[in-house]
Amino acid sequence: MFGYILADPQHMTDEEYLRYRGAYCGLCRTLGSRHGQLSRLSLTFDMTFLLLFLGALYEPEEQETEFRCALHPRHKRVAAVTKFTDYAADMNVLLAYLNALDDWQDDRRLSALLASKVFQKAHRRASETYPRQARVVETALSHLSEVERANSAGLDAGANCFGDLLGELFVYDARDYWADRLRQFGRELGKFIYYYDACVDYDADRKAGKYNPLVRNGAELDVGQSRETLTMLISACTQNFEGLPILRDDGIIRNILYSGVWLRFNEKFKSNDGSTV
Repeated sequence: MFGYILADPQHMTDEEYLRYRGAYCGLCRTLGSRHGQLSRLSLTFDMTFLLLFLGALYEPEEQETEFRCALHPRHKRVAAVTKFTDYAADMNVLLAYLNALDDWQDDRRLSALLASKVFQKAHRRASETYPRQARVVETALSHLSEVERANSAGLDAGANCFGDLLGELFVYDARDYWADRLRQFGRELGKFIYYYDACVDYDADRKAGKYNPLVRNGAELDVGQSRETLTMLISACTQNFEGLPILRDDGIIRNILYSGVWLRFNEKFKSNDGSTV
């Protein structure tokens, strides 16, 4: 259910693109240094957004390092890191472990079991460092599994679970002045992603007989209605964003929230003439 919070490179300036890539590279390198090289396989753009968003609000001290990437060796790259890079790396492995464990319990896929073993130690360290977040995430995923096993109709039950999960990740310090607004921002974003995931996976889930809150009567997905619902959900999220005093990386944040989050939906439901439904 991750991988939807993307930047739209076609609508970024060169400076914004390099800035975004620097944050992504910083997170990748931090995952390797904090949790071992295999943890870099779990890297997500979602956690890149998390660190950029928190960094934009709190403007912490930042360090930049030039390096050569083994995957892109021709040119040097720049990795940018802040204290929120460490935080995002820990949340990344926390989620990777729990997601792998859930996949193993649901589908008994050997790859999921192996992944859970890879991230087990990193998950334990992240949970010890951030017990509040770990507790909320584990509870939310447990409730979400119950919703799926019960084959619950409607979206609210699952969306609220995933909203609670993501909402807590955006609260770095529960005592902070902005904690409530950040939690609400993340919660609304989580609801959006849950519905989004159900839309994008609709055909595959129906074919495989897997739980999907939209697959109830065998009808085709109403893409137009889905877009309207998603627009309403992301609007609730961006209203909270607009209430935050964010200036740094404002263009990148807006690019992601107003354009990037639609990339996979538009690609999935592109009509034959190349336009989006």
